[in-house]
Amino acid sequence: MRSSLFSGICRLAGLLPLLAVLACASPVAVNGPAVVDTGSPAKDSSTDAVLPDAAADGAADALPDTQQTGTDAQPDVLPDVTDDTADSTPDAATDAADDLLTDTADGADAADAAVPDVLPDGFVDDAAADASDVIADQPPVVIIKSPSTTDIASNGVLTHFEAMAIDPDDTSDKLMVVWTTNLLTDPLYAAKASATGVSAFDSSSLPLGVQTLTVTATDPAGKTGTATMQLLVNTAPGAPVVAIQPPNPKVTDALVASIAVDAVDPDRASSQLTYAWHWFKNGVATDNETATVPAGTAKKGETWAAHAQAADPYAKSPDGIAQVVIGNTAPTAPTVAISPPAVDLASVVTCTV
Repeated sequence: MRSSLFSGICRLAGLLPLLAVLACASPVAVNGPAVVDTGSPAKDSSTDAVLPDAAADGAADALPDTQQTGTDAQPDVLPDVTDDTADSTPDAATDAADDLLTDTADGADAADAAVPDVLPDGFVDDAAADASDVIADQPPVVIIKSPSTTDIASNGVLTHFEAMAIDPDDTSDKLMVVWTTNLLTDPLYAAKASATGVSAFDSSSLPLGVQTLTVTATDPAGKTGTATMQLLVNTAPGAPVVAIQPPNPKVTDALVASIAVDAVDPDRASSQLTYAWHWFKNGVATDNETATVPAGTAKKGETWAAHAQAADPYAKSPDGIAQVVIGNTAPTAPTVAISPPAVDLASVVTCTV
């Protein structure tokens, strides 16, 4: 009997390792759902219940896991990547500075993090709040259309002045346009441009000489645009009165022209004028550009005209003209000799020419 009991104990002892293995592989109920301890912190495969994990985490979860990012020993640590303003409830510690997005909107950024606004060209960024952000105002553009740089304006004669004024930010009729010259203190003209941007006027009262004409357009914000050009204001002298001596010339006479009455120039004294001469024979210009035609040049019956032109530093006058017709020259009386110088009734007198 002892032998049988000993034999049974030995058989039971041989089964113990197998029972131990089976026991380790079987679930153990501990006041709740069954949990498998893998020997390492649990990775979330679904939402965790707010229940003890037995040996899985070593402690109960503090919060349910809704993002499946790992163990739940601490709240989720996720960056804020979905909005452009500060979170009312920051996610743990990573949102102390919050925004990870660049602000590209032109709105109030009082809650923005220290990330500069990225705004289109032309905006002014204050790097903090954008309530005052505005597009920078652009100055007007001015183009002078009349007169041209080759025109000469005359005092006393109407001259047309015209310019175009355009503003990228305002309608043209809000632009004040002022025309000035450096030779006057007061403006030549000042008025708002038309709805199409035209600024135009006519004037016959202009200062004499070469001057700089400036057109300035000012928008409601005080920005200005200008255009300039050089303008000459000058009046040409009038034609002089010309005379020819002798008034009834013969072929043997020289023709001498002179200024009988000086040309009149409203811009300057007559002494500042110069004169140029040109002779015409029977209406055709000759190459004589002096005041004299030598004796013997003109022939009987020809018409000779002297043209004189006065000039100031900028312009020439119309021609002053005088003309004469070359007349007939009477023959010269011959020299007569009589011989003998003393005669009587018996003398033979000889006359020679």
